Amino acid sequence: MLNKFTFILSFLLIVIIACSQEEDYSQLQDWRSELRTEILEARRNVNSTSDLTIRSEIFVSETINFYIWIKNHLADGYVDKTCDDELFEKTIRSQLSAVELLIQISEPTEDPFELFPLPSEIIHVLGSEGAVGLEKDTFNLLDSNTLEWNVEFGNQPLMLEKNDEWYIVPTRLTESIFKGCKK
Repeated sequence: MLNKFTFILSFLLIVIIACSQEEDYSQLQDWRSELRTEILEARRNVNSTSDLTIRSEIFVSETINFYIWIKNHLADGYVDKTCDDELFEKTIRSQLSAVELLIQISEPTEDPFELFPLPSEIIHVLGSEGAVGLEKDTFNLLDSNTLEWNVEFGNQPLMLEKNDEWYIVPTRLTESIFKGCKK
């Protein structure tokens, strides 16, 4: 009888420990929901006019907002804390001036978001078009502070680091955009 009780107690402890160590990805679901709302609003704003000059200005502003979102969700060491959103906007705006000009000479029916895709980190967080939540995504917890987040259409995982909550490790391309705000 004592052996059965010890066995059952041990089994319950193992189950409780295993369940308590399961990672919570609700923060990533919140990111996805937030960005899906933002992309819908951004597309609506860009398509609110047929004037290509105004349209290009709106597109650049919306794109900058997505880069600011990334900046505010980057892991430590990729952006200097003294680089606020206003300073970053000044830094990145000049990098997007060529995009602004190209939109001004594009066909009015062309979608700027198709011509000039958003950063891969944003596309990754947005996830698959038909997905409601994270059900089509896979997660590989490398250690307690490092996570690979895979989406069904991506060939590279999005790397995340944990410091109380998850933060994005940018790709080299995205990291180069933040060079004016790097430590």
